[in-house]
Amino acid sequence: MSARRPGPGRSLRPLGVAGMIWGATLLLAGPELFRRLEGRVPDQAEQLGIGVLGARYLTQGGLEALAPGRFARLHTVVEMVHASSMLLLAVRQPSRRRIAVVSGAQAALAGWRAWRCR
Repeated sequence: MSARRPGPGRSLRPLGVAGMIWGATLLLAGPELFRRLEGRVPDQAEQLGIGVLGARYLTQGGLEALAPGRFARLHTVVEMVHASSMLLLAVRQPSRRRIAVVSGAQAALAGWRAWRCR
């Protein structure tokens, strides 16, 4: 039995909605999530990164929810670049390793899902 691959847009609308929820969560409670994961308050640069990431997920999720499939390739590329940058951050800055691994794994999973739906 072969696994059915979803067609363009079929599973991207739920992924978009999930992205919007994740983006809103980062914007509303990102520093608290960071504190729970890292055991410390995010510094100014980390707070800026949380806000930018939240805005990106909210925007990207909105695009996928409104026009599923239309931006699947771009979504895939953006997520894979994000995952790669988090891998680099985890290697180069051990103090940010846990948050980088969590963020990178989430991005890799979202990118893989978007690639499957293109």
